[in-house]
Amino acid sequence: MEFDVKIKIDLPEDVAETIGINEDSYLETYYEKGYLYIRNVPDEELNEMISDGRVYACEDCELVCPHCKRCINEV
Repeated sequence: MEFDVKIKIDLPEDVAETIGINEDSYLETYYEKGYLYIRNVPDEELNEMISDGRVYACEDCELVCPHCKRCINEV
């Protein structure tokens, strides 16, 4: 059985500003030992990930649905 799970967190604007994120921020999420971790990836690290090939163009990305060709980030 598959589940379509989406988690939405209401984050007040002042908290987002305090932790330095906005709608253009790149957030990394992962699950480990019962916890869901969310981390802001700094621009410098993101640029390094792109140049090292750890972040791919959309057409090569695993987050693009093979059926509808939409990114799960756009859903």
